[in-house]
Amino acid sequence: MFVIQAIKEGTVKPGDVIVLICAGGMEKILQVTGALKHLSWGKDVAVLTDGWFSSVSTGACIGHIAPEALAGDAIGKVLDGNLIQLIIDCNNMEGSVDLIGDADSKPNERSAELGVQIFAERPSRPDLAAHPNLPNDTRL
Repeated sequence: MFVIQAIKEGTVKPGDVIVLICAGGMEKILQVTGALKHLSWGKDVAVLTDGWFSSVSTGACIGHIAPEALAGDAIGKVLDGNLIQLIIDCNNMEGSVDLIGDADSKPNERSAELGVQIFAERPSRPDLAAHPNLPNDTRL
């Protein structure tokens, strides 16, 4: 998995959001959350996925995002360099995940509304495709 290599090489840093699309089962995502768990700053990295988490995953893990990337949802339109804002209110058990801009966005221009506009205009990732061995009865 590319993200494991990025963690090992130090490409992933505190404050980053890792977005895993079409990542397969719980075991594959557990590799990522497990790797982060053993880093002193791993709790400062969020993981978003349209997949499922294992019950032993820890940290800021937001999964089961639906519709999935292959169904054309926003998670399949996220690109490297996009700025994602996570707001988690543990007292009221509420939260939000919003695209607020990209690396070129000026701080005063970033907003959830901008993210909605970006996603409305952006097609799904060009590298997004179903795994060739995906069974027909599970295709969307």
